[in-house]
Amino acid sequence: EDAPEYRGGTESFQFLPYQTKRLFYGFRLGQKASQQASWDILAQHGRIKAQQAMTARTQLAVTMLTTSGNYPAANTSAVSSISGVTGKWDVSTTARQDIKRSIDYALDIIQLATLGGISIEDFRLVMSPGCARKMAVSQEIVDYIKGSPDAIEHIRGNLGPQAQYGLPKRLYGVEIVVENAVKVTSRKGATKASSYVLADTTPILLARPGALVAPTDSNTAPRFSTACCFMFEEMTVESKFDADNRVNKGRIVEDYAMTMTAGISGFLFTAAVA
Repeated sequence: EDAPEYRGGTESFQFLPYQTKRLFYGFRLGQKASQQASWDILAQHGRIKAQQAMTARTQLAVTMLTTSGNYPAANTSAVSSISGVTGKWDVSTTARQDIKRSIDYALDIIQLATLGGISIEDFRLVMSPGCARKMAVSQEIVDYIKGSPDAIEHIRGNLGPQAQYGLPKRLYGVEIVVENAVKVTSRKGATKASSYVLADTTPILLARPGALVAPTDSNTAPRFSTACCFMFEEMTVESKFDADNRVNKGRIVEDYAMTMTAGISGFLFTAAVA
């Protein structure tokens, strides 16, 4: 007899199109100002515009990751609506375990949706500095730290990259990432208004398998990465002297698309802290 034929064993795939968008951040400086300044103001303005470009990238990523419509319905929830959770993270206790219950719930949702395709090492819990500091003074975190041999190192601020926020590098198996990018929303000359790009109330659990930056010649599809930035042109610095108008012109040019590649591998918490 012929060997059995498995005609139904193949998978289906979606090829989602995207378009990159070219952005530029420019400046112009008069010839006399450039020549007579006591420091290199052309280079200084180049650095300023590069910083603006990086902040814009962060804002685009955060806006995408904090839009609940980009996730399946099961992959976003207010913290207090999660089964077993009785309140916000900043008022959690070791008896309530609201932070741990929330993280475990999100991990289970993702693992079920991805058929267990993501290991714990690939997860990141991204939050703002305000959210991190509010979590750090909750009794759930304080009681664990004061009862551990690392208590004195916590006081000294030697617990790793997130020590300044009062949190360990990893929490319940998930690496903590504090997004501390700052944006200025006021115009030049007006009263300065600055804030963190990521709001305190919306921490995000997401998957980031492998390295942060993929090789440019790699044809390997991202493996359950929650979000990707597809970069066509990155941080091109251009400058020229316009002799007719006696001005120096400069700009930073980028061309990329920020995309949600696998919403099922992320979880958006809302109303996480007060």
